[in-house]
Amino acid sequence: MPLGLILFVAGLAFAPSAPAYWTPNLLDTFQWDLQAPVPTSVRASVYDIDLFDNSASVVARLHSQRRHVICYIDVGSWENYRPDASSYPKKILGKPYPGYPDERYVDTPRSTRSDSSAAVRSL
Repeated sequence: MPLGLILFVAGLAFAPSAPAYWTPNLLDTFQWDLQAPVPTSVRASVYDIDLFDNSASVVARLHSQRRHVICYIDVGSWENYRPDASSYPKKILGKPYPGYPDERYVDTPRSTRSDSSAAVRSL
């Protein structure tokens, strides 16, 4: 066996493992609830909840019940009722969402790199 191949295989054996990420499987059950407060008593293995309308304590309670939590966030739009609404520069607010008078598209071609931090809602 060539020395290079031996070193490669040995390197794989001692390389740090990649971090484990959870992915849902076919047996998972989902609770999609964008209202607050989220009822934590629903017997679902995965909860999809609103990012802004639920506190960290709700997420911690669900985690303590061995539930996975996914946080819903509307990326690509501005919502005037969200706590980060004032951080969006007016120049990037696009046309209103049809049927949603409190929401507007985010006009990303007009945004700059510094504007985009609000638009992607860095957590």
